[in-house]
Amino acid sequence: MIAGSVVSAVASGLMLRFRLNPSTVYWAVTLVFSGVGFGLGGQQCMMVPHTILQGEDIALGTSVIMIVETLSGSVFLPVSQNAFETRLLRELKARAPNADPALVIANGASGLRAAMANVHDAQTVGNILDSLVEALQPVWIIGAVLVALSLLGSLATEWSDAMP
Repeated sequence: MIAGSVVSAVASGLMLRFRLNPSTVYWAVTLVFSGVGFGLGGQQCMMVPHTILQGEDIALGTSVIMIVETLSGSVFLPVSQNAFETRLLRELKARAPNADPALVIANGASGLRAAMANVHDAQTVGNILDSLVEALQPVWIIGAVLVALSLLGSLATEWSDAMP
């Protein structure tokens, strides 16, 4: 679990450096680190109740971990979305005041350049895209903080051999 927390923290730190056109190698390495880290952490924490607890407590421990994993996703997804939209509105107001924020949000990231090119000049489109990239920064920070906090739980877990 410690390795999962550390690798995930490194991946989250790399995500903080995402800009408009990252190289394929950069984002691919970041996504691989992220997948490996989250995979290690997500799978290993399910082994903790089976290794440390005994008897009927195993089911309870496994249930608690599953609830916390589900609840954390349910809570921090809207938190991240709110942080993103709030920052996007602020950045659009500062960088591209004539852009319609509702239109920007409705088009999403994948087709944003093409959609905005039909409505705005090239400089405004560039400012809109820069606003989008800057609006993602709080999302990456929230993820990085949460992953760093997961290290506390990993370090606090009793060290025990899973083999009988």
